[in-house]
Amino acid sequence: MAVSVFLNTSSGAPHVSDFTIRDRFFKTHLAHAGVRYRGPGQCRHTYASQLLSSGVASIDWIAEQMGHTNGNMIRKHYGTWINEGGPDVISILEHALRLA
Repeated sequence: MAVSVFLNTSSGAPHVSDFTIRDRFFKTHLAHAGVRYRGPGQCRHTYASQLLSSGVASIDWIAEQMGHTNGNMIRKHYGTWINEGGPDVISILEHALRLA
């Protein structure tokens, strides 16, 4: 079962397409902030490259978050951003949230 992240604030129902979010919300806010529009896929690349360059999560964890079966695709596309010696953010978060 798919879970919708973006709900219509008026109705509480999920948006039926990305048009409302992208064209009426996202692009509008970018314009007001004076930021050039880039497609939603760029957010995905930024997410992956920021996690990899900061070293806060394992490659396999990032691959799972991005819907890949293993880290090979991450290594292939984002190899220059990989910081293998970075901290383990999952352990840090578990400790901070007192989950471990």
